[in-house]
Amino acid sequence: MNTYGFSFFAALLLTIMMSCSDSTDDPTTTPNPPSDGGEPDPTAEVAPDFSLSTYNGGTVKLSDFKDEVLVIFFFGNTCPPCIAVAPDVEEKLNKAFEGESKYNIIGIDVWDGNAASVEGFRDKGGVSFPLALNGSGVGSQYGAGRDRLVVVDQSGNIAFKGAQIAANDMDAVVSQVTALLN
Repeated sequence: MNTYGFSFFAALLLTIMMSCSDSTDDPTTTPNPPSDGGEPDPTAEVAPDFSLSTYNGGTVKLSDFKDEVLVIFFFGNTCPPCIAVAPDVEEKLNKAFEGESKYNIIGIDVWDGNAASVEGFRDKGGVSFPLALNGSGVGSQYGAGRDRLVVVDQSGNIAFKGAQIAANDMDAVVSQVTALLN
């Protein structure tokens, strides 16, 4: 490969990597412990309400998960890191807790893809949980870009807000969900 070809390839690779990155990447997470059941926690961040269409014609709303622990996987429909982590999200956060009656997981596309692109994400990532369309506004309300995990507790408060890529927060989210369900 000549120098021009190498430079072109390097620039293309850099462009792809930058298109999947967020300027808000921060190596810390923002845990928010749930209330102890009695008094509401005045420091708790209430999860913003939303109602979104799913790629297969349904609707998903935050209120659908009242009194449940909800994990939200914010993704970009063609983002390579999001597609790469999707099987782990499916295995560690969907399949691992699927027997829990007070637990759910959804995905929200913050890149506002159409139904076909989100269905393509589902197929490539191998996920079986509901995936919502046109979620960039919801992502902004939650302060979450693509490839992020958020946990909403049974009281409707944000119990965990990932500030790293989902792969790096996976163990912390599993621990948070386990604690909330016990």
